[in-house]
Amino acid sequence: MGARIHLLDFDFQQLLLANIALFFGAIVHGTVGFGMIMVAAPFLALISPLFFPTPVVLAGFLMPLLVASRHWKDAEPGPIAYALFGRVFGTAAAATALYYISSQSLAFSVGWMVMLSVGISVTGLQLPQTPKAFAWVGVLSGIMGISSALGGVPIGLSYRNDNPDAYRATVSGFLSIGAMMSIIGLGIMGRLNTPNLLAGASLLPGLLAGFALAIPLSKTLRKIPLRPMAQIVSVFAAIAVIARNWPN
Repeated sequence: MGARIHLLDFDFQQLLLANIALFFGAIVHGTVGFGMIMVAAPFLALISPLFFPTPVVLAGFLMPLLVASRHWKDAEPGPIAYALFGRVFGTAAAATALYYISSQSLAFSVGWMVMLSVGISVTGLQLPQTPKAFAWVGVLSGIMGISSALGGVPIGLSYRNDNPDAYRATVSGFLSIGAMMSIIGLGIMGRLNTPNLLAGASLLPGLLAGFALAIPLSKTLRKIPLRPMAQIVSVFAAIAVIARNWPN
């Protein structure tokens, strides 16, 4: 079972660096529609593996909720429903396995999940827009979501919509509800305690600042290839996480 944490386990420098990572991740997410955790996760794992899973899952719940609140009228409920059905099973399976994983092993797995996420996005793999496909995407999202808060990557890369507002609303709506499932799973595991909640709250300044900046700059930022830049940075950070936590 993973170690319990206390907010005092983090020093000021760690919290500052973690908030900087969330700040840039939130800018990407607020512009593209997903990707905050893909950018921030490897850096958080380098700063301290104790940010996983609960604090980062809590942060991964708030950001899509903020995005969805801006565009909720444009959301497409169909894909969300099928993907959420699959996410229930993925979350349950991952929660059971997570009970026995150490912090070092979890950080190691986060590094590989980031690499997998970037690899899928680079290939440009496009899944059929069918209920069955979305259900399986939901299963993968549940597995990645509760362990590393990377549940947005499968749905973000598989769902397609030419309307940017509809895309952001649909993906963020799924992530908000899916993250709540992860939080419930973590609560059942006994990881939703006061120290974890405080550690999650300590990540809010960077997240909120990045989201606030993304709103007025969204039109300008969409002209910049943020996704490829984020992918390159994430890969190098993920490699460092894997090397640092390689099993002895």
